[in-house]
Amino acid sequence: MTHPLFSISGLSPSAQYVEIGTDILAVEQREQAGTGSMLLIAFMGRRQIARLCGSALITEEGEAIEGDALDDVEMLGVVTHIIRPAAFDDYPVM
Repeated sequence: MTHPLFSISGLSPSAQYVEIGTDILAVEQREQAGTGSMLLIAFMGRRQIARLCGSALITEEGEAIEGDALDDVEMLGVVTHIIRPAAFDDYPVM
């Protein structure tokens, strides 16, 4: 039986939870990601979040990773949820 938290929140019980800074990411392993998907990647020795835009990845800093640089990117999974402490969220919802 699945815990009610998963059905209420939409979190997957099979997701991995990764801490990046003050955020906790719910990351699912998927074979493919669609355009606009938020991904957890490893690039240049660090884990970071990037959005898939066509054939490029756009990082949170606004930098584009494209072309031959994509060979150095390892996709760790698709970010389905970001859990942030309310104290660090400019738009908290209760």
